Amino acid sequence: MLAIVGASGAGLVLTVDLILVADHLYNSDWERMNTIFKLYFQAWTLLGIASAAALLWLIHRTIYRFGPLPLNRLVGGDEPDRRLIYVGTAVPVAVLSVALLAYPVFGTIDRFSQRMESSPSFPSLQGNEWMTGGVLHNQEGEAIDFTGDRLAIDWLRESAEGTPVILEASIGTYRGGGSRISSATGFPAVLGWDFHQSQQRPGEEVSPRLVEVREIYSTTDLERKRYLIRRHAIEYIIVGDVERLTILSDSMVDDAPDYYAPAEGIDAFEQLVGSELEVVFDEEGTRIYRVLPFDQTGQQQ
Repeated sequence: MLAIVGASGAGLVLTVDLILVADHLYNSDWERMNTIFKLYFQAWTLLGIASAAALLWLIHRTIYRFGPLPLNRLVGGDEPDRRLIYVGTAVPVAVLSVALLAYPVFGTIDRFSQRMESSPSFPSLQGNEWMTGGVLHNQEGEAIDFTGDRLAIDWLRESAEGTPVILEASIGTYRGGGSRISSATGFPAVLGWDFHQSQQRPGEEVSPRLVEVREIYSTTDLERKRYLIRRHAIEYIIVGDVERLTILSDSMVDDAPDYYAPAEGIDAFEQLVGSELEVVFDEEGTRIYRVLPFDQTGQQQ
């Protein structure tokens, strides 16, 4: 079994050097990226288990089963000793084990160097602690503060019932704060990371959502806002610094930065308060609107 585990890990390493999955990155500079990093995780795990178990087995065979290794067998002698074979094998296995342990050590050090000032200074399993006081800056140097988002996440976890659909900014893959509410609550969003979604679903289903999510935030046409909110069965709308201050590109709109949710689009939500929306949370710059339910005749209650 040990040999099978080790051979499987080594086989994966060799395989990804010879074969790649022709995904959406094929024929680009990154065409091997997904194949390597997705299979190397499994290879690292398998080789780590196999090398650690093999090292223990070799130590056991060398010392506890055969007794201490005589010094004369290491420096010369008339008869070969099988323990020399075990020792000779144990050395490269030990080196492999240490090499496999290097990644979590150096990887952790590297990640610590990227910690925000708001990150807890003590070990914690609370992955959202950094948000309290956590700040990023947009291209204009404006501070995007996540303190209110953390409080909003706590409120939704405690107060929202079922699995309501939420609306939050869809600002692209690997961008600061993208999909932070849905990721932390587990509630479905209209659209999260659009690029990853398009890898798993037909693009013609994803692209319109990307456009419409931003349109809900930006349009001042109240009828259009109402229609899109109903269309996507949205129950909670998030408006925080990520929505207000994220700049999608370096382009300018009317000599102003191209904000994801312009002020006039956000102000239009306020015009719907009391008829279609109600404010259920408003702290530290983050506001949550709840979409008022409709009765069976289609009238808003």
